Amino acid sequence: MDGLAPEYVAAAHRYLGPQAAAGMLSQVDAPGTVQARIALRPTWVGLLDFAGRRPSAQGGIDQPETPE
Repeated sequence: MDGLAPEYVAAAHRYLGPQAAAGMLSQVDAPGTVQARIALRPTWVGLLDFAGRRPSAQGGIDQPETPE
């Protein structure tokens, strides 16, 4: 797209604040600026549950110890 993408501008304002975002965007937004939007669609999603399962130093899974 020609110019800055709206989500890029919104992210700059969100993370930098209004004054810092305005300064940064004024430097980036020059005539001829072109940005591309890339969409990723995963085919698989996993959950890393470190509260219930901790990774082992040897690359396996440490199960929490159960009281006897």
